[in-house]
Order: sequence, then structure tokens, then C-alpha cells
Amino acid sequence: FVHLAGSRDLIAARLAARQHRYMPATLLDSQFAALEPPADAIAIDVALPVEQAVDAAARALAALTANA
Repeated sequence: FVHLAGSRDLIAARLAARQHRYMPATLLDSQFAALEPPADAIAIDVALPVEQAVDAAARALAALTANA
């Protein structure tokens, strides 16, 4: 699993900038309270630019498969 992790402030800012209301910002605190990050997941910081996040995830996954 790849876990996309970000701070509450960053996620709140991104939610506020969205055009649609798929998930209202009022649910953010309950979502963070319920979040249980996977123990064995590859954590990728969502503050990274998309290309860097994808590269980091790909490198981590490749390292896992190379060691399997």
C-alpha cells in the first residue's frame, strides 16, 4: 500500500480550494480522528509536487519488489 500523508492544515487548504463539495470541510476533523495510517505502507508526503510523489512511490515499490 502507498499511504498519501499530509498535515491537517494542508488538506484543509486543498479542500477549501476545490470547486465541488464531494467531501465538505466540516468532515475533515472526524476523518483525521478516524484515520489509522497503515503500519506497513509506504508513506508519501502530499506536500510534494505530484511528479516527485509518484517518483518516490515508484522507487519505494521497486525496492520492495527487488528485495522480495
